[in-house]
Amino acid sequence: WEMGEFWVFGTRQGVNADRDGDRLLDAWEVRHFDGIRAQADGDDPDHDGADNRTEYVGATDPGNPADYLAVAGVEPAGGALVVSWHSASGRVYSLESSVAPTGAVWNTVPGFTDRPGTGGDMRYTNAAPGHAGCYRIKARLP
Repeated sequence: WEMGEFWVFGTRQGVNADRDGDRLLDAWEVRHFDGIRAQADGDDPDHDGADNRTEYVGATDPGNPADYLAVAGVEPAGGALVVSWHSASGRVYSLESSVAPTGAVWNTVPGFTDRPGTGGDMRYTNAAPGHAGCYRIKARLP
């Protein structure tokens, strides 16, 4: 037995095992559901608008409708604007901005692409917020 491995039904499985091919790691499915075939990647069992694949990539709880990846706060701070979100280690985050929440182009905030998660809150300070706008956070696996 080596660190980073688990055994299922007497068969050695790597930490990246996805035996049912649904793009969700078996270990994650077992931790959150009754087994690897109990849910599909497109299901949303907590009805929070984030499907299981989004919950997996965002490192959020698919059984808790209050836990989903989103900007947690946008606060003024002495002429600046501070945007914050919750992060998880083992994920990377990119912050995007737009002039409107829908129907507009989203652009990655310079310097805030593929930032490694810390396991705590992350922040971006816009020292010169020249116009009103919207922010969103995206997560991906490294």
